[in-house]
Amino acid sequence: MILYKFREDSEFTEAILNEDKVWLSKPENLNDPFECSIEKISKYAFKEKINLLKKQQIEAFCFGLVLQSSSGLINRKDADRITKRIGKWNSIEKKYEALMKYYDSIGAQKPTNPEDIYNDFYEKIKNIGIFSMTENVNQQLMWAHYANSHKGLAIGFEVSESSKLADPRFCLKVNYIDEIASFIGPQLKTDLLIGAQYKLQKVSMDDPTFQAVVSTKVTDWNYEEEWRYIELTSGSYKCPSKIKEIVFGLRCTEDVRKKYIQLGKKNNENINFYEMVKVENKNELMKNLIEFD
Repeated sequence: MILYKFREDSEFTEAILNEDKVWLSKPENLNDPFECSIEKISKYAFKEKINLLKKQQIEAFCFGLVLQSSSGLINRKDADRITKRIGKWNSIEKKYEALMKYYDSIGAQKPTNPEDIYNDFYEKIKNIGIFSMTENVNQQLMWAHYANSHKGLAIGFEVSESSKLADPRFCLKVNYIDEIASFIGPQLKTDLLIGAQYKLQKVSMDDPTFQAVVSTKVTDWNYEEEWRYIELTSGSYKCPSKIKEIVFGLRCTEDVRKKYIQLGKKNNENINFYEMVKVENKNELMKNLIEFD
C-alpha cells in the first residue's frame, strides 16, 4: 500500500527528499476548524471517571496490604491501622486524600493522580503532531486543493511492515462521521512510566478515545480518504517510511519535474516516477509510469 502526500513545489517539499524528514502540524494549524474535537464531558461525568480510577487505586493498595500482612512482610496490626485510617471516610475524595497522606508519611512513590491522567489526555490532544496523507492519488480535488491546482506533486510513502505507517499506534485511518467524538469505555488506557524518582501513568497512544479524537472528521471531508501519521508533539520527524513514488500533477511544468526527478534519484535510487494523465473519453485522472532510457 502507498500513502500519498500532496505538495506544491517549494523548499519545504524539497527538504522531504533532501533531509528524509516531514513536518507534523498541531491540530490548530490544520484547515479543519473542528480538528481533534471531543464532546464536552459534564463536570459530573468527568468527576465520575476520576473517582472510578481513585477507587481502583485505593482497592489495589488495600489488597496489597492484605497480601503483605499474610506473608509476614508487614505487621497485621499495622495493616489494620492503615486500612482503618483510609476506610473511616465515606467519600472517595477523603479516602484518596488519606491514602496520599500515608504515602507522604513513609516517603513512598505515589500513584499518578487520576486528575493528572485526564489533564494529560487534553494536553496530548492539543499538542499532537499530524502528517496527513491519502490512499487515493487519482482524486482530482486533492490535486486542486493541496498540489497548487495540479501544478505540484504527490510523494508516495510505502506502508512497509517495519515502518511507523504499519503501526496502528502511529498511523490512523480517518473515520468520517458527523457526530463529534466522545469518550469510549469507562476509563482511559494508560502506559506506566517508571524512573528512579517517579512512577507516572500517561494516556496511551492506542487508547480508543485518544485515537477516535485524532482520527475523526465530518463527512464533508470524506473525499480526502485520509490517513494520519501522528507523534505526541508537532515538529520535524524522520520520514515514517521509505519514499516509493513521486507523482507529478497534470499541469506540473517540465522544470519542476526535472528538479524532483534529480532530487529523487540522488537520495533514493528505488523511487518510481509517475505523471497524472487524463483518461480517454472520461473526466478522470490516472497515474502513468515515466519510463527512462
